[in-house]
Amino acid sequence: MRLNHAMRELLRRFGIDPEQPPQLAVELRQLVEPGILEQDGCWLLASQIGVETAGQRQQFPDRTGYEAFVNHIHIEDVLDARLYPSESMLGQALALGHAMRALVAPRGAFKIVVATSIDAPRDCNVRLYKARPGEVWIRDDLEGYADDGILVLETSGLSPASTHVH
Repeated sequence: MRLNHAMRELLRRFGIDPEQPPQLAVELRQLVEPGILEQDGCWLLASQIGVETAGQRQQFPDRTGYEAFVNHIHIEDVLDARLYPSESMLGQALALGHAMRALVAPRGAFKIVVATSIDAPRDCNVRLYKARPGEVWIRDDLEGYADDGILVLETSGLSPASTHVH
């Protein structure tokens, strides 16, 4: 897990442990439960695939950018903001990030980016994409995102012991 100073401060202010997020809200769990599918070399959350994504792959310079676009969830679009204070929205974004990491871990190296504005911390979003050589969606220097709290969860893929199929 990597995070910038802005995210570290938000987590401290709200008393959130990024390693122990709260229980994922049902509405967000429903976005992960359908699973993830590979389409034309891109890994997409099944819940995010729809008519609006058809043919859009060609509009992006690479697969990583397309995945980050399709697998992009604004927490406020899913949860009723009147029921969740800012710290709960950020906690739910982290919980969704962890759920996405668990979903994709057996499928290779992925990055899950949890981001929020330091000026509007309830405006959280989570993105998921496969890590590929030569395709970069987020800079390595997270401190370059001074106005945003950024946390990156990563998967390394299958361990050699777990690649055997029975």
